[in-house]
Amino acid sequence: MVPIANPSSSRSRVEESPVIGGTGRVDTLRPIVEWLAELGVTEHWIVSCYLKLEPRDRSRGKYQIKLKNRIREQLKYLDKRGANRQEQKVIERDLHRVREYLEHMDNLPTGKGIVIFACEPLGLFEAVPLPRVFRSRLSVDRSPLIRELAALDDEFGRRCPRSARRS
Repeated sequence: MVPIANPSSSRSRVEESPVIGGTGRVDTLRPIVEWLAELGVTEHWIVSCYLKLEPRDRSRGKYQIKLKNRIREQLKYLDKRGANRQEQKVIERDLHRVREYLEHMDNLPTGKGIVIFACEPLGLFEAVPLPRVFRSRLSVDRSPLIRELAALDDEFGRRCPRSARRS
């Protein structure tokens, strides 16, 4: 059993991760894609954050600046999207956990990207290193944004990078 929630998570979920095998290596993205697809549309808001981590994005914390701007944009429009005040507070905490996770350089994979899924009510906090991210983006919706993850699994299959280091 591998703890798959970040320690900053409000609720630590310990069970066998659909991504991490006994070797600590991501063999394929298919299990995480299927696991997230099974969630479908939920009553809870799920944060999906795809982040490019190429050298130019890492230099001088450029990716952090872009992330903060995207978080600000998402928070600005939550009430227009139908999130009540209590849901907005939960979403804010999830966005804070994502930002906090990415601020620690030890959590960044050596590859060119990462995706993070977070939803406090579901006990969800998954950070998955990716061989490539097409476009950095942040989504807050009732279902996880998995299309790019599925496309990367189709393209790269078993040649995925090592899993994100979890403290």
